[in-house]
Amino acid sequence: MSSSPSGHGAARVLIVEDEPLLLKSVVAGLSRLPGVEVVGVGSVAAAVAEIQVRAPAIVISDIDLPDRSGIELLGELGARGLKPHVVFVSAYVKAYRAQIPPHAGVEVLEKPVSLEQLRALVTQWVATPPAASPFGVPDYLQLASIGRHSVVLDVTGEASGKLVVVEGEAWSASDSLGDGMAAFRRLATAREVMVSCQTLVGEAGKRNLSGSAESLLLECARLSDEAGMEPKAFTELALEQPAPEAPAKTFDMLFEEAVEASLSKQYAVALEAFRAAGVLRPEDLKVKVNVARLEKMLKPQGDS
Repeated sequence: MSSSPSGHGAARVLIVEDEPLLLKSVVAGLSRLPGVEVVGVGSVAAAVAEIQVRAPAIVISDIDLPDRSGIELLGELGARGLKPHVVFVSAYVKAYRAQIPPHAGVEVLEKPVSLEQLRALVTQWVATPPAASPFGVPDYLQLASIGRHSVVLDVTGEASGKLVVVEGEAWSASDSLGDGMAAFRRLATAREVMVSCQTLVGEAGKRNLSGSAESLLLECARLSDEAGMEPKAFTELALEQPAPEAPAKTFDMLFEEAVEASLSKQYAVALEAFRAAGVLRPEDLKVKVNVARLEKMLKPQGDS
């Protein structure tokens, strides 16, 4: 059984487990990680056949298998000059530990082993790590809300914490000072931060927020306005009006004007402001995303 990206750019993870339901569950759970191809088999013989097809980057194997001991996979790998990370899992670790030669690339875990623990091991060794992005927290929250995506935002810098969005709905927020709406507001309004965005894998955890991500951003803007906070504390979603006496509007002025119009649901005005900002910075990705979103929103129904 296999589930993948099957391209050879993905790291191969070989699961060897003779309990069909457990095998299916582990393969399905690990296959949701980025950058891996997961293959599951139920015997040492089948594992050897898969090794000959393509070398694995990591092997996760039971020890007590129907045809041979899973420990014999170390010899099969060594005979082929392969040195993947190997994880042995068994309910009888004490009985088998003496048979497993000490090796930096070999780990032994006692059953039951949680899927989250296996995910963490695979991520540490072979999964593609999430890349940091120059986009800010509000940008990602808006896009997740519009596209009804499920994502996890890891925020570091002036404020550090985690935001979870499930199908466009704000699910949870936590930082070093607490959780819930207060944490959401601190993370969403922080300026000097780096944001890492990845697709939500597994359970979302306990919920402490309610409403769409975009609606909570609006609530942050309202609270900031009522508290008399400096508008620029809200990063790209600042509500500051451009100075009317200025001879020409800058990119920042146009962007802020566009965001304010969008938040006020003046979508046509917002579109024109984003387009004007795009003239000044044609390659700005945030402008491109918002122009495309608003053009789609304002497109008359029935147009193809």
